[in-house]
Amino acid sequence: MGKVFVITPVYCTTKNRRQRLLLESLYSVRLQSHPEYLHVVVDDGSTDDTKEVLERIAQSDPRLMVLSKKNGGSSEAVNFGIQKAAELHPPDYITLCHSDDLLLPRSLDHRVQLAEETGADFIFSDVISQSAGMSGKADRTEFGQYNKARTFESSQMLFDSQLDHVRIPYMSMLWRGKFFMNQVKGYDPRITSAEDWDIALRTAKQLVATGSKHATLGVATGVRRSNKGGLELQNIVDGTKELCYEMILEKHLSGRRYTEALEREYRLLWQRYPGLLTFQTPLRGSLLHRLRVRTDHALWRWQRLVRPKKQKRGVKPVLEPLVQEFLKEIDAGADTLPSGTRHTQ
Repeated sequence: MGKVFVITPVYCTTKNRRQRLLLESLYSVRLQSHPEYLHVVVDDGSTDDTKEVLERIAQSDPRLMVLSKKNGGSSEAVNFGIQKAAELHPPDYITLCHSDDLLLPRSLDHRVQLAEETGADFIFSDVISQSAGMSGKADRTEFGQYNKARTFESSQMLFDSQLDHVRIPYMSMLWRGKFFMNQVKGYDPRITSAEDWDIALRTAKQLVATGSKHATLGVATGVRRSNKGGLELQNIVDGTKELCYEMILEKHLSGRRYTEALEREYRLLWQRYPGLLTFQTPLRGSLLHRLRVRTDHALWRWQRLVRPKKQKRGVKPVLEPLVQEFLKEIDAGADTLPSGTRHTQ
């Protein structure tokens, strides 16, 4: 079925307390039934003992490759990992598992099988989210919010939706190796925030340009987890996210369309993080633009108060027994994990 690279960039410190989540992510990859995969973990300059812990685990797991580099951001770390691993064996497929996320049982099998059956160069699927912010049809399960991936009739429709920042479940993205390396050309190392949106946009653009296909899998293949030690809030406060939004949109839009799209992204940030943006982050726009954003935000807050919440109806998602068993094991805590992947601090 082909060699799959699973890339995990990681940056752990004593403050972000990410190591336990990382070890659970390693465990979720180790449980994959796909016969040929290489898990490439790139330590992006962690300041705790993560590097030593990873190297110790790798001694008993031949499918785990541990690389280290100076801190340069997630995008740079992903490219570095793929480049070094490809020197040993070119990948047939590439996917990511961020250090705070989980692959569900048979995640690789499900996605690779769909790619083989359809000839698609790009796959994404349903996911379970244990954090807010994923758009799409959602229903609750006992393990979190079930996020159903949208389907698009054409690659052009996928690209247009990404320009409107209609999110797909980014953590489920899987590419054919040659398409990722030769057409998409990896992650943009300049983009240190919203990098998944950037690569989804560039992937969709290349699908259109090359006449390649994508496919959507209606099965949950991963769990997207929130992490208080993540960089998202920091990137908003210091303006990094806004700057990255500008660079991302400049690749695809110009003139009025660019300005309108950028204003839309600013408004969405205000809606999600009004306190941070109101009191700490000066927007780059004109005074008129700032007033417009403030007005839009006030209207949005008022609408949320006066409009009754719609009750979602539909069939409650049913997870496979194997998936339920795995998630219960994770919820039970790190003490249930095999000794090679337990938290050591």
